[in-house]
Amino acid sequence: METYSELRDSVLKSFYRHQPAKTKRVEAMWKEYEHWVLPKQASAVQRSETRRAFYAGCYGLLTELMTMLDPGTEAIDTDLIKMTEIDNELKKFNQDVKDGRA
Repeated sequence: METYSELRDSVLKSFYRHQPAKTKRVEAMWKEYEHWVLPKQASAVQRSETRRAFYAGCYGLLTELMTMLDPGTEAIDTDLIKMTEIDNELKKFNQDVKDGRA
């Protein structure tokens, strides 16, 4: 019998292996969180508010990571691309919340 962490690792490896480069990474993490954590009977309001909190936490972490990078330290291009994609995705979600779409 697989433990939760073994099952999670297996699912994530399979999921990310088959994702195109421009995958919405935060959305993929949210979908996994939603699947494993939120009760199936959660109301639409609970689901929406939990999603907002999840994205806000991701954005806070990304902002903190971006501000603590050392100036002048070289980063790998692929890492920068991934960070930019996440930043763009979170900015869009933030705008969607402001516009009442999320």
